[in-house]
Amino acid sequence: MAANSPIDHEPIDYTLGSMDITEQAATFNVIMRLVKWISLGIAALLLFLTMWFSTEVGFFTSFASAAALMVVGYFLLRAKNESDRPH
Repeated sequence: MAANSPIDHEPIDYTLGSMDITEQAATFNVIMRLVKWISLGIAALLLFLTMWFSTEVGFFTSFASAAALMVVGYFLLRAKNESDRPH
């Protein structure tokens, strides 16, 4: 074995909950918000394309349906209280 392998060192004393995780928590919150809004956009795009190309309703009705989904999705997915909003 090598003289400087990690096994030769004493373990570091770690106390659960002692690490500052504010940056990790902020990154997680940003990613979750992005996933939420991008998922809504993809759902609206899929609805628009499916209705436009797979039915006889036409472009404008398909666009109106996708826009309605975006509006309803916005009100359902927006932050409900101050703790959910970014700081």
